[in-house]
Amino acid sequence: MDNKVNADFNNIKKCGKIGCEKEGKLRCPNCTKFKIEAGSYFCAQDCFKSYWATHKKIHEECKYYIMLDMPIEDSFPYSVFYYVI
Repeated sequence: MDNKVNADFNNIKKCGKIGCEKEGKLRCPNCTKFKIEAGSYFCAQDCFKSYWATHKKIHEECKYYIMLDMPIEDSFPYSVFYYVI
């Protein structure tokens, strides 16, 4: 397999909604602001909206770290782990 094709394949993001296996093409704007990578992509607006009540807890956690003046990328567990059931 060509290196570029392989690199592109590795950069495909999965939809952040639990149970959805589609490719995530849309990114949550708050996750972009907080520099959260994992779980910040969604396949469609419907998935994003239906999962919002759960997903927004990530943002609340980020605000807590900001309030304590702690670096999010070092302290925030969701920046490196995917959702689990």
